Amino acid sequence: MDKKKKRMMKRLDYFIHMRPVFDVQSLFSDGTENFVTPMEPKPGDKVKIRFRTKRDNADVVFFISGAMKKPMEVEMSNSQFDYYATEITVGGEPVYYYFEVQAGKVRCFYTRLGVSRNLNQSRLFCLVPGFSTPDWAKGAVMYQIFTERFCNGDPSNDVLDGEYLYLGKPVTRVEDWNKLPAADGTREFYGGDLQGIWDKLDYLQDLGVEVLYLNPVFVSPSNHKYDTQDYDYIDPHIGVIVTEQGNPSAKVRSGKSLTMDHVQRNEMESMTGSRVKPENDFSAPASCEQRTGTGSVTGSRAGRGMCLRRAPLPSPRTGRRGGTLPV
Repeated sequence: MDKKKKRMMKRLDYFIHMRPVFDVQSLFSDGTENFVTPMEPKPGDKVKIRFRTKRDNADVVFFISGAMKKPMEVEMSNSQFDYYATEITVGGEPVYYYFEVQAGKVRCFYTRLGVSRNLNQSRLFCLVPGFSTPDWAKGAVMYQIFTERFCNGDPSNDVLDGEYLYLGKPVTRVEDWNKLPAADGTREFYGGDLQGIWDKLDYLQDLGVEVLYLNPVFVSPSNHKYDTQDYDYIDPHIGVIVTEQGNPSAKVRSGKSLTMDHVQRNEMESMTGSRVKPENDFSAPASCEQRTGTGSVTGSRAGRGMCLRRAPLPSPRTGRRGGTLPV
């Protein structure tokens, strides 16, 4: 009887002191005003940073920025969650930060990628003191366009089969828009361009679109343009925003806002073959030798846009330079 009673007491003690299973799905934070207050601080402001866990599910949550590792306090709780908070004073420089959560023997990190066992330093949260969202972007309906796959409005600027080499193989022109992209389809060009976007502005207007967000359209040998080689010019295959006379292209003045994807990080990685840290300074251009790596163009367009020249060579087929951006 004593042995049976001891077993029961031991089991009861286990259930009383048993920890709930660590719930990674409940871990959350982001850069919105619910978790960063104020969301757009000025230099010298105090900023409150929050982090959410399942209620009574974590032993400690740390706010970590550089050499600072600060335990956060539970600010409030409801029936489901605990909300941890801490305050920092920002200066004039960007503040990169992440969270560390400990529960028993479990230890994990939380970045913009979410939960991970191993910290990824390239995906930290970031506060930029002094930055503010433009009024036209607040609450606006944005429509993202992968220009090369949206609409072919000007077949005269289409990439031709074998026109140049990209990553050691010739590029191809796709005429059947119902064809599924290849597994490695960066050399396939369907012919989408800026004229195709202008032709569809009425359609976009009917959808209620207020801001067009374009994937990169600058000089680049790939269809996605994320390995940009010249930020001063639109790729000749994409078209023009400003005409030879310096006037905006037709229909650009429709009242819509236009924003571009600017990808210096991707370009620097493709040139150097290594990942660029967030704090790196991109103001100093790499040498020409570095710019002839995986993104190099060879063939009829060889040299176009290399080394970020101020004026890329005209297309040997059309004689057209890339369209300049309005200043």
